[in-house]
Amino acid sequence: MAGLPNATSLPPKPPMGDMDERKIRRLDLNRKAAQRSRLKKHEHVLHLENKVKELKEHKKLLSAQVDRFNFKLMMLKIEVNSARERLAILTRASVLRDGKHYANLCQDLEFKGRDCPTDATHHLLATAEP
Repeated sequence: MAGLPNATSLPPKPPMGDMDERKIRRLDLNRKAAQRSRLKKHEHVLHLENKVKELKEHKKLLSAQVDRFNFKLMMLKIEVNSARERLAILTRASVLRDGKHYANLCQDLEFKGRDCPTDATHHLLATAEP
């Protein structure tokens, strides 16, 4: 068993000067890499903070725009309701006017003693008034 290496023997150590130099170089490279990583992380955080500020400002603008649109919508709804009321009034007035005109026409055509076909007119007059 003379040819087998002893299990308790360690590999030969490089000279002390080389080991210290490599270790120092590795520590220095590791330190620089960690510094670059921290700088990159810091830049990323700054970028995200700026993005948050931009988005908050954009949200303010959009909220103001939504408020303006809601106000405009409310005004348009009021206008539509007002127009509907005017239309209903004008429709009732038109029905009344047409009914009176029809009744006058019946009288002019001398339906006095007979049934004047005014049933539709009376129905229109009855349904037109609130």
